[in-house]
Formats: sequence, C-alpha cells, structure tokens
Amino acid sequence: MNSPVIFQKIENHHYLFQVSLHNPKILLEKIISVDLIKVIYDLNPDLYEKVTLEKIDDENSTILTVIKPLFKDLGLPQRYTFIDVVRSTEEDNIIFKIKSKQDNPPEVTSFMEQVPIKIGIITCQKIDVHTFNVTFDIYLESSLLIPTFMEKIIETIWKKILKRFQSFLSQL
Repeated sequence: MNSPVIFQKIENHHYLFQVSLHNPKILLEKIISVDLIKVIYDLNPDLYEKVTLEKIDDENSTILTVIKPLFKDLGLPQRYTFIDVVRSTEEDNIIFKIKSKQDNPPEVTSFMEQVPIKIGIITCQKIDVHTFNVTFDIYLESSLLIPTFMEKIIETIWKKILKRFQSFLSQL
C-alpha cells in the first residue's frame, strides 16, 4: 500500500513534500536517476505540455517543463521551469540539487513566465534496497507572487503528481 504524500509550507516561498517509495521486486537505488524525474513528468500529460531532458553526463542534466496553461481563464500566464539538475550520493542518500537557469530556451514565448526556483533539494534516503523516503525541499524566488488560494491548488497538483508516480513505481 502506498504511503500518503505529505506537503508542508515551511514559510513564504519554502515548501516541503515527502513521500515513501517502495517496490519489493526492484532494487530502487539502481533506478533512481534524472531519468526517473522525467518519468514523473511523463506520467502527467494532463499537466505538462512539454518535457525535455538533456543529459550532460551521469550527474548533470537540464530539464525544461512547459506546464499546460491551467489558469489561463484567471488571466495568469502559462508557466515553465528550466532547471539544472545535479545528482550526487552521500552515504545511503541520493541527492538531486535543482536550480533555475537564467537563460530562456527557444520554446518559451513572451506569454510564458518561469517558475523561479532558487534551490530545490530532492533527498532520496535509503531505508532498505526496496524502499526510499523522498523529501523535496524547494525554495522559490521571493519575486514570485503566490496568492494564498494558489498554494492549495499547487499542493493538490503536486500530491496528484507524486501519487501517480508512487503508484507507477509500485506496479513495476
């Protein structure tokens, strides 16, 4: 059975997501990579218009995600993320550090705005070979205006995304 996805607002522009990943048939540490991050996006075509992964080497990648214009009717711009991802290992933890790139990819139009990520840290803590506790600690740039009602929508969307991923992984 899948564990719940936990969301916490730590303070303005600082959020924390936690989820446990488990599959008794797979050695999870062998598949936890930036490719798995792309799978998360690929499992959510209703939310993402485009996802591009450019692997620079085994530890460094760039990911572009163009989010569908979910709030167009509210007059809000379409959003995208353009991030550098660095993978590292510390003891039994696999860590991904994420930061927004400052340049714009060619796919971005003047009607889009970047979700400015100051820093994001995804820590995959090994419990055993089949189980990892994952924490996503994200700090958004203070320049991003997030109305209170949007925080609940963001929480709901991310819980949905992580639940889909958790379900996918448990069925492998």
